[in-house]
Amino acid sequence: MNKVTPIDSEMLARFEQGYEARPALQVMSNAISRTALPDAAFVPAAAAKLQMDFSVLVKTNNITNQKQSGRCWMFSTLNVLRQRVIEKCKLEDFSISPTYLAFYDKLEKANLFFENILHFADQELDDRETFTLMGNPLPDGGQWDMAISLIKKYGVVPSWVMPETVHSTGTAKYLPILTRKMREDALELRALVRAGKDPAARREEMLAGIYNALRILYGQPPKTFDFEYTDTDKVYHCDRGLTPKSFLEKYVGNDFDDYVVIISSPIHEINRTYCQPFMGDVVEDNMFWLNLSQEELEDLNEMGKNDFGPTPLDFSWLATDKETDEVMLRMEEYFISRENYHEKYEAALMDMTQCAFIRSEEEVTQNKVLDDGEVIQRLRTLTHLKNMDYWKISRAVWAASTMSRAVLKRVDAENIPIRAQQIVVPILAVGLCYDLESEAVSLIAKYILMFVAMKSAPDDAIRAAFCHHCENYIALMEYYAPSEHCMEATTRT
Repeated sequence: MNKVTPIDSEMLARFEQGYEARPALQVMSNAISRTALPDAAFVPAAAAKLQMDFSVLVKTNNITNQKQSGRCWMFSTLNVLRQRVIEKCKLEDFSISPTYLAFYDKLEKANLFFENILHFADQELDDRETFTLMGNPLPDGGQWDMAISLIKKYGVVPSWVMPETVHSTGTAKYLPILTRKMREDALELRALVRAGKDPAARREEMLAGIYNALRILYGQPPKTFDFEYTDTDKVYHCDRGLTPKSFLEKYVGNDFDDYVVIISSPIHEINRTYCQPFMGDVVEDNMFWLNLSQEELEDLNEMGKNDFGPTPLDFSWLATDKETDEVMLRMEEYFISRENYHEKYEAALMDMTQCAFIRSEEEVTQNKVLDDGEVIQRLRTLTHLKNMDYWKISRAVWAASTMSRAVLKRVDAENIPIRAQQIVVPILAVGLCYDLESEAVSLIAKYILMFVAMKSAPDDAIRAAFCHHCENYIALMEYYAPSEHCMEATTRT
């Protein structure tokens, strides 16, 4: 599975053209818009042939009429995100369309199913992986990772832009039909591979068929829309020409890489990151879970309540060479250990932390804060940055100046100590010089500021700053790629 076939904009455009070229599909869509698919497909003549007398009669009660779809994971994710829109726009209520995401969820899951079928085409049908895949080709269920993958790729829209249909709220009525179709397609794809033929063209035709079915069942996902609302102050707003992605960026935010799913499985090795192969929805995006002990989960819960608790931020002291060497030695030991070593971040973290201890006498005695030019000169004294291009360092410092306010606000919005103001731009700039992601740089800088002020032993401070907080696992571990790990369980080593 090193090479996958993702659904891209060109493929979607071909699907849409194919759908529009068949007017009968729109007629079918209109016919079942308010009628469940089994009811629309009802044939009275066939029903007349059925005999309703049985030798054994099982008495049952009436079935309650409730919306049935396995989208709890999607609704819970969207309920978290919609609160951002409510707060940003000052709304009494707001909802994000689950139908829009469900459309692409089914399309992406179908693509992933075909991908997996091709991957295991050399297996027999009763082998474990193939048997499992064929058992449920198009599942309803999911989790946070899957919802986020869809949101990052396709964006979101308000619920009224793509409302629910009778089929989106009652998936059990059509899923068996699509399941049977996909099993038939899987058998055909397997036969093509075993015959030594290229299945790519036929696979896209099959996926186009799924797309057509979803258009009939769910409707057409919008490309642009207007966002009109009246806030709690009775002020009318209208934002025109939004796309699902631009709405996401403007009203919801796109900081999802700041989060990682944490699990606690005692039967697997602790402090490893696991990828569940052949699961999810978006084929080019993997699901990863960090396995922690129960004790660490409890620590995270407590630390999250107060963001490192009552430890005061006191940056009044000037570190001696001995103190600096002690901390750097502890950090070096920490990062070269098997479970914590990280090639991508180690050098940057060491230099960022080293830079946090550098202060002139003028900075200590007169509380001087370096300007951008002085920060540039300081960075050029660092061993690993001496030979770096001047303009690259300059651009990093300018970007760091812009980022610094947000980082300081996250540390202590009301009482920002002078030492934090003095060192935040230099340490941010160092991280940017190493070409780390800006989100990771900001996060690391935040914890370096906290780390420098810790009153406990260096070992404990390092663990608290770089290991114990859930956000850090995004920053301190690799940004994994399917091709790098072949969709298998991975570790930080």
